[in-house]
Amino acid sequence: MTDRFSIHRRFAWGLAAATAGALLAIVSGLWATGTIEWIGFAVGVGALMGGVGMLMAARGPMERGLDLLVAALGAWTIIASFAYDGGTRLDLARWEGVALALLGAAAMVVHERTTERVVHQLEVTTTQREDAPAIHH
Repeated sequence: MTDRFSIHRRFAWGLAAATAGALLAIVSGLWATGTIEWIGFAVGVGALMGGVGMLMAARGPMERGLDLLVAALGAWTIIASFAYDGGTRLDLARWEGVALALLGAAAMVVHERTTERVVHQLEVTTTQREDAPAIHH
């Protein structure tokens, strides 16, 4: 049951990262730089914390790599939210959002790919009871 829960959690994490990244990319073109400063900060904190949290629960090198990239992008987004101003902040937020959305989508693809492989590798075998007569055709 624990493994099944972690599969769902990993997919939900990828979906959340992709959604937050898309949101950041979209609002960076619509709202003022002061608002984007705090939205970028919030998305960066979420990406950093989520990336580190999922990094500890990763099952393979591809998942670990994606989680590490998300965490690093989150840290950079936090720094860039306050280090830059004006149009530079808006441009960086847009591209950080695009990158986070792509990494989140990649995390969902990797999750589904590894899950699909596990399901396809299952093999059903039947054993014949010793006291049951064998049926030959």
